[in-house]
Amino acid sequence: NEYLIQQERFSRDQIEKIRDCFTKAIEEQNYLKYFIQAYTFTDSFHRVLNKHLALYILHYFDAQSYSSTPAEYRLINCLVHIVTLLINHPNVRQYKYKGVTYCGMLMSPNDLEPYRIGNYILNKSFVSTSKDPAVARMYAGSGQENVLGGLSNHHDSSEVPVILKFTIKQDDKGVDIKHMSMMGDEEEVLILPFSVFQVKDRIEYGSNTDWPGLIEIDLEQCEDNEQINNKTPKSK
Repeated sequence: NEYLIQQERFSRDQIEKIRDCFTKAIEEQNYLKYFIQAYTFTDSFHRVLNKHLALYILHYFDAQSYSSTPAEYRLINCLVHIVTLLINHPNVRQYKYKGVTYCGMLMSPNDLEPYRIGNYILNKSFVSTSKDPAVARMYAGSGQENVLGGLSNHHDSSEVPVILKFTIKQDDKGVDIKHMSMMGDEEEVLILPFSVFQVKDRIEYGSNTDWPGLIEIDLEQCEDNEQINNKTPKSK
């Protein structure tokens, strides 16, 4: 709690809401429902969770990297427990989703570098996507108005609007959280950690299109039995 307040600037009210979600999860033994509520009621929790998953989750498999830092070990252990509870929850399959979803964001040139056609991308964190491409376009540039007429003033000038188009092919990686989310109107599908996608296509929209400056990247999930030709997936 103190870490979230001091380091991540969480308010006491945000802490209480998160604590309430996890208390109910334990009492009702429904970790899936209340995790999704905590994840979606504010951007702060999922932002911090995903940041730390991306930074530390692979360290769990390399004990030497954190053996001398007990505090970091506790954090990594906590993250692993959260991911494990979600992935193995008995109800997760009733919300399974296979199909196409979209994720919109602003990305820097460095962020875009791994997204070359043919590359493999390993998601180390949860990925929030939507079945509605209009929702993704909103996140890519604060809505169609800004994608068409110029980006918001609150971003780095080197960043560009990007739509990641995910094709989810397996039952155990996409979770349709619309009916559990605090923002059900966004048609949200959550892609679980440790899913691997291959970049199939990359389209850069020109000035004479409906979305000038927008980059759309087509990613297709790799099957469990699909060979990756000995290539190492790029972590994300």
